[in-house]
Formats: sequence, C-alpha cells, structure tokens
Amino acid sequence: MAIAEDVQKLCKALGNADELQGGPEGGTAGASQAATFTVLQGIRKLADDSKRRDRDSAHLLSTMNGLVAALNEDMRKNAEMRNAYSKPNVTFHLAI
Repeated sequence: MAIAEDVQKLCKALGNADELQGGPEGGTAGASQAATFTVLQGIRKLADDSKRRDRDSAHLLSTMNGLVAALNEDMRKNAEMRNAYSKPNVTFHLAI
C-alpha cells in the first residue's frame, strides 16, 4: 500500500514537472529544477524503502525457517517418545 501511495505521489510530481517544463505558461526554470529534485528524492526514498522491505523480508524468512526447524525437531522427539512408550509389552502366555 505504501508503494502505491509513493507511486501516486511520484506520478503527481512528474505531472507537475512536465507542466513546469512545458514553457513560459508553466513556470520558471527554478521551479522545474525544484520539481525534478523532488521527483529524484521520491525515487530515492522509494528505492530505500524497497531495500529496507527486502532486508525485513529476508530476516522474517530466516526467522520463520528457524521456527519451522524447531517445530520439526520437537515433533520428531515427540514421535520418538510416543513410539517408545506405546510399544506393546511382550508377554508370554504358557498354555497349561
């Protein structure tokens, strides 16, 4: 959702930059440079946010993999214990 908002902001800024660069009726060259600078800041922020999300996703994936490994180990130990205690006792019945 944040990416969509940033893209919309960039599109608005680009639209404004295009209007400012359109000619004398659009504004001055200083305003055009300011709009371009704002667009560049937005693109850099978007790239930084994307990198941060990638790092956070990698950390989350690593954490989830560790959790799954721990759960699998616990399930294996529980199954071993269950099997050890559920084996039928071998008894011999003598027919008299």
